[in-house]
Amino acid sequence: MTPHWPDWPAMMLRKTASAYCDMSVSAFEREVSKAHLPASVMLGGKPHWHRVSLDRNLERIAGMMNDWRKSSPLYNKLDADRQT
Repeated sequence: MTPHWPDWPAMMLRKTASAYCDMSVSAFEREVSKAHLPASVMLGGKPHWHRVSLDRNLERIAGMMNDWRKSSPLYNKLDADRQT
């Protein structure tokens, strides 16, 4: 049975981490190799993924993280110029 939130472990093996991201293991590995998702860390002699690190990367991918351009006067001017 696949765990459901909030039962996901803090550190997950590849199969669990890929299920957490709702991806096949091969698709998960591709995203890790492209650095879209974080690399694993060795724990107990096996590669594990940190759930919070996965969440941060998924939020970045989804555009939910703070965008540094929003506080940039130059970007705001360029953006305003584009809208007129």
